[in-house]
Amino acid sequence: MSVCITSQMITPAAGALGNKRTDGLFTRLLGSVVTKWRRHRMIAAFEAMDDRLLDDIGITRGDIRDVVNSFDTRELQMVPVAPATRLVSANHMAYQAAA
Repeated sequence: MSVCITSQMITPAAGALGNKRTDGLFTRLLGSVVTKWRRHRMIAAFEAMDDRLLDDIGITRGDIRDVVNSFDTRELQMVPVAPATRLVSANHMAYQAAA
């Protein structure tokens, strides 16, 4: 399950608090957490790609963190293209090989 928080959800809730200084602090804090989560998700997506695909994009595995850290907020909102990785047990692989 993932959580999606938009600015439309934050602004009315922050206005209910009534303290402008607290509103700004809360909004900045939440924005910082969301940005950090997006960077982590983007790094994971790039790390899930194989070396040939990374070479096609023009980056190396060692450059992933630097490239993602150079992204602005708009670029961090892009949806990663790497498929979700699935953990497969050794027994499951043996069953597939036998089939």
